[in-house]
Amino acid sequence: LFKESEKNKFLFLRNREILKELNENESGEALLIDSKGEKNSIVWESSEMNGDKLKMVDFISEKEIYEKYKRDLYFNTVIQVIVLLILGFFYLYHKYKSIRYVKKINAQAHTNELNSKLLAAYAEKKKELEETLQDLEKKIEVKSRDLKFQRDFSTMILNNVPVGVAIKDIEKNFRLVSWNKKIEEIYDITGS
Repeated sequence: LFKESEKNKFLFLRNREILKELNENESGEALLIDSKGEKNSIVWESSEMNGDKLKMVDFISEKEIYEKYKRDLYFNTVIQVIVLLILGFFYLYHKYKSIRYVKKINAQAHTNELNSKLLAAYAEKKKELEETLQDLEKKIEVKSRDLKFQRDFSTMILNNVPVGVAIKDIEKNFRLVSWNKKIEEIYDITGS
């Protein structure tokens, strides 16, 4: 029933009822404590092969179970950490993209707002400049009329005075720039 190495492992069984149960039942499992006080699981199953009844017995020490569980737990923990890192990466990536998208939308909205403010300021400034231009055109027209009136009046007075009058420009070395008709008559010259 037991292999030799397994006999040495389980020299001392504290519970003989388990051995009795193993012989009487077709299958089962139990907990055995060896001479060192270590807990071991025993699992058995009966089967028939070529007309002979066989009992398959498997001994698993608590240390083996713990080591297997520890390896599985370590492996599962590593897998979980990797999965969490991947999920975290995707979360951060999508968060970054959504933040970038929101910033882009906010920047576009800010740009649109600035554009509308600039267009409004431009339209207001253009209107002010057009009004100023119209005012300046009116003032220039009025001044031009006044100057024309003064020039015509001065020319009329200058031409109708009974004496000869000559006008010199002091900025141009006292150059003769104009004279009246009486000077033309006196000196027999033409031009004005």
